[in-house]
Amino acid sequence: MRTFIKLFLIYFLFLSFQAHAVLDIKITQGVEQPIPVAIAMFGWSQAGSVAPIDLAEIITADLARSGRFSVMDAKDLPQNPTQFDAINFNDWRKLGMENILIGNLVLTDSGNYDVSFRLVDIYRKKQIAGFRIPAKPALLRRIAHQISDIVFEKLTGIEGAFNTRVAYITVKKNKTKKIHTLHIADADGYNAKVLLKSPEPLLSPSWSYDGKKIAYVSFEGKNSSVFIQDISTGTRV
Repeated sequence: MRTFIKLFLIYFLFLSFQAHAVLDIKITQGVEQPIPVAIAMFGWSQAGSVAPIDLAEIITADLARSGRFSVMDAKDLPQNPTQFDAINFNDWRKLGMENILIGNLVLTDSGNYDVSFRLVDIYRKKQIAGFRIPAKPALLRRIAHQISDIVFEKLTGIEGAFNTRVAYITVKKNKTKKIHTLHIADADGYNAKVLLKSPEPLLSPSWSYDGKKIAYVSFEGKNSSVFIQDISTGTRV
């Protein structure tokens, strides 16, 4: 049975910080016993051509970055099954894997895509989760993050936050002044966008409830004031 799930953008407050480089979020310590999981390469419907995106690579990076999973390196995978019946459970057990994610990316006649996946418990030989998600080309990366959220929640019992965006502030010095820049980006740092540049300090970016605006503190005029910026237009409201 085909199950469709809707895309939801989850927005959250990301504490502002000062930096001199692009956004680089690092997890330096994980849990004592991370969950072993393997992410197989997704099948691609157009043989002889390269898939437009490596979904497995994005999901692997998401889960590894969380610090809660021990994700098998792609080069160490004993096989790349794309269907449940193709999983060699004995091989995976010997390698200490507890779960495996398999999936397929299919190009439809409309030019859009169908992304299907299954999260499988290797020891019980049972599917934990499985969905088919229709997606437009521009949303494929977001779909990968959404799959990461599903895997994270199913295996930890905690809601995932990979399909989110962050707001952050950087400060760059030149010879005569500092430039303060307000950015937004996906949780993994991709799709970064500059909302505002200012010679005066910017602080404390905070998302609106609907995720369409960001409030922040600016010291324009040498006094602190709170402003609200519309994300889609880049204008103050």
